[in-house]
Amino acid sequence: MKSKKMQSSVGSLGKVASGLTLASTFLLSSVVGLSGVLAANEGLVLRETGTSVLENADGLLAQTAPDATILNFGTADYSVRVFREGGALKMNVFDASQDLLRVNALPTTFTIRNGRGAYITTGDYSGRQATYVAEVFPNRTAALQIVDGANTVIASQPSGNVAVFAVPESDLVQVRQDTVLNFETSSYSVRVFQRDGQRFMNVFNKFTGQQDLNGTAASVAEPMFPYENAVSYVASGQSNGQPVEYFARIESSGRTVLEIFNVNGQRLFQEPGVGEVVVNIPEQDLPTGVESIDRVDDAYVAAVFGDDNTLNEVRQLFPEAFMDSSRQGDFINAGAYASQDEATLRVLELRARGFQNARVVFRDVRYR
Repeated sequence: MKSKKMQSSVGSLGKVASGLTLASTFLLSSVVGLSGVLAANEGLVLRETGTSVLENADGLLAQTAPDATILNFGTADYSVRVFREGGALKMNVFDASQDLLRVNALPTTFTIRNGRGAYITTGDYSGRQATYVAEVFPNRTAALQIVDGANTVIASQPSGNVAVFAVPESDLVQVRQDTVLNFETSSYSVRVFQRDGQRFMNVFNKFTGQQDLNGTAASVAEPMFPYENAVSYVASGQSNGQPVEYFARIESSGRTVLEIFNVNGQRLFQEPGVGEVVVNIPEQDLPTGVESIDRVDDAYVAAVFGDDNTLNEVRQLFPEAFMDSSRQGDFINAGAYASQDEATLRVLELRARGFQNARVVFRDVRYR
């Protein structure tokens, strides 16, 4: 026998909030956009209040047509889905903190914005006009920005769980061509991009959830010890109320680092890059004697297979671990190395700590 809750949800989508939790509403809208009719043989999964829509990504994907979803990710407070319906691109945004579907199957368009690929939708936020921007990056991560009509940032949050990343390669090519340098550290996301021959920099602070720099003019810094063979881009900004300079550096070996200095030249912050690096350094930016900037040779990866819970466990041992992918599929990258022997040592260490499914994955460095 169907419960009253199920009967009301199928019988009247207009009153779904009274019969389902709003987390279920988002899931249902992802399937039918709150405009179709639920087929009799579709298995609707009801989720209890307080659970994450992306908590069971497999269950969510099972409810959708595989070729309909372009992008599906979660942030600290939101769940975002970009999908194709009737030949048109549309977006859903569910606000988990308020149990509210902010955007329901509204039209969206793809564009290059501040050097980033972005799906942009115009809607409203608590009665005021708002723009929802789902940004995508070549390393298969994403971010959500919500800005009101006065250009005030309502929310700016990176993805924590990317369930689907099926952005067309033709769109990613545009992003890569515009990108000069893109890398992550444990604390920041750094991007240098070009437009009309000029350089600009974005720096996103993962702890505050805010953009420290957003499309700020950047220039090539003079090579100095110990970065004589590195390309360094510098942009001015503020940190904790004081003027500072951000240096995004990539060495000739391909290794990256973010540094922050105050106006007196004192280094306030230094952190190496982790994970994938997108490199498209113009020849004129290279220091004398350096012919090219190569990607770090990290073809051998110590991989652990699991979900976000497993990732959190691995990070207890190796904080730099992150979700990665190759031709073999998705996995947790617990370390990437130039040699198989180095990767094997990390795998043995992981197995000794209880991660029995850890193994070495060979990744063609040409495939990203």
